[in-house]
Amino acid sequence: MNVYEEHLCRKLNKLPGFRYDDIKELDKYPEETAASVLKTLLLLACQAQNEANIILGRNKILEINYSWLKLHIIETAERCLDLSDEWEYRRFLELIILAVPDLKESVLALGENSENSEIRQAAEDFRD
Repeated sequence: MNVYEEHLCRKLNKLPGFRYDDIKELDKYPEETAASVLKTLLLLACQAQNEANIILGRNKILEINYSWLKLHIIETAERCLDLSDEWEYRRFLELIILAVPDLKESVLALGENSENSEIRQAAEDFRD
């Protein structure tokens, strides 16, 4: 475990009743706890400027049950990320393509309907 993962482990283990090693079982936790874990991972994967943190966040999100993640990732992202910020939107779109490709069109639509021209351009950049 590197220093970045040690920090993430300590942070997530502070959540009531959650154990870092249980990320693969996140769907079995109470909704509030699971949402807090996903929020923390989304912030790491989409707001961080350090590549190691971005990759760590992405890799941990990839461990989450796909069906549960597909149901919760966009709603959680809309609550904790600034999807009108080009950096965060691009990182989120990269994450979606990697972790939940079924949702790519939904996230592209968010960008294409943005009032921010940089976000619309980012969505266009990710169009096949």
